Amino acid sequence: LMTNIIPLPAEIFDYFQYNPDTGIIRWKIDNGRCNPKGKLVGHLNSRGYIEIRFKGKTYQGHRIAYALGHNTLEIPPMLDHINCDSSDNRIANLRAATDQENSYNKKKRPKTTSKYKGVSWYRRLQKWQAQIRHEGRSIHLGCYHSEEEAHAAYCKAAAELHGDFANFG
Repeated sequence: LMTNIIPLPAEIFDYFQYNPDTGIIRWKIDNGRCNPKGKLVGHLNSRGYIEIRFKGKTYQGHRIAYALGHNTLEIPPMLDHINCDSSDNRIANLRAATDQENSYNKKKRPKTTSKYKGVSWYRRLQKWQAQIRHEGRSIHLGCYHSEEEAHAAYCKAAAELHGDFANFG
């Protein structure tokens, strides 16, 4: 959800040091008694994202990582963590995405009737049902005797409809 993205200040390039291979951000200079040069920057928030407090404001760590990794303050409004790990801010794991593309690259929801994404038990027919969401609507992909068959149908549709953003769960 893109709510009130705060533009990054140019000073991030002076204050932060970023390792694109690990995604870790450290203080580049001493910034007060509690923030010596080399100390890890940021903390994990309740949603699993790294947050960074800087000059009285809170910034998303992945946005700072993207800026430092690409040496620019021109950051896309939406960034996607390719591997679905919100705390993994390696440059190779961050890509520009639309809100819709970002929604395609989601993990399987917990506590569903199937162990596979896009599959659920259809009690009335006593079969496994496959469905996928695309462009705001749900598409029925058929009913199958096994969970695996239903998941295969989901994976095929996800590859076709979601392309690089397909997540097979």
